[in-house]
Order: sequence, then structure tokens, then C-alpha cells
Amino acid sequence: MLIQSELHIRKCRESDLFAVQELVDDLYANDPNTVDLRPQISLTFAELDSKPDKGVLLVATNPEGLLVAYCIAIFFWSNEYAGNIIDLDEMNVLPNYRHHGIGTSLLNYLKETYRENLSGFCCQVSRENQPAIRFCRSHGFAISRNEHWIAVS
Repeated sequence: MLIQSELHIRKCRESDLFAVQELVDDLYANDPNTVDLRPQISLTFAELDSKPDKGVLLVATNPEGLLVAYCIAIFFWSNEYAGNIIDLDEMNVLPNYRHHGIGTSLLNYLKETYRENLSGFCCQVSRENQPAIRFCRSHGFAISRNEHWIAVS
């Protein structure tokens, strides 16, 4: 069992992309709202690596260096909440490493690292993803006052 203190969280490196893509594929394969999608994590890596003010792609590794989780965090200013918001765009943990506090560690890392003017976090969760809903509720997330709409070009 992985102990949280043994977890290493850092920015993703280009050499991590194969392992991260496998976690992305797992996330999308298990979400009924995204089964027809297959995003390429290399595009997100390139965008955030060249424009770090937009967000960060984090990875978590165990003591042996195995990549066990990733998180895409996107930064934006909210007039409504008068501060910076971190959108947890995606987060996934290898199945054998779930329920060991890795998601909590990633969230805490973001809180500590980007605490300046941080008003809060937001995320989107599929209604069918009960483990993600439990995670969000346990960390103080609640359904927002407004619905999240998107127009994709």
C-alpha cells in the first residue's frame, strides 16, 4: 500500500506522456459521456508547457517511479468569486492505487502551490461517476448555482 508521504508530485515531463495517455484513455473509456472521444495528452502538455499561466499537467509517482496518477489543472480568474479558480479539468489514478489519498494529495499540492489569490476549485463530474462525486463532496465541492454550458467549434 502506498503511503501519502511516499508519493512524489511534479509537473509532467515529455517522457511521462505515454503513461499519462494510458490514464487518459482509461478515464475516457470509463466515462459514458466521453466514450467517443480520445484526447491526445501531448497537445495539452505542449500547450501548458509553453504557456504555464494557463495551467499545469501534474503527475504523481510512487517510490519506485511508477506514474500512478495525473491531473490537469486550468487556471482562471473569477469575477464572481473575486479570485483565482483552479478548474480540475481531469484527474485519474491507476485502479490499484485508488482510495489511498492520491487525489487528495494532488488537490492539496495545488492548494499549497497556487494559494496566492486562490478562491477555490471547480470541476465537471459525470452524473454516473459516483466515486468522483464522493471525492468532490468530501472536499467541499457542491453543485454550482449555474449550469456549465459549452460551445465547441
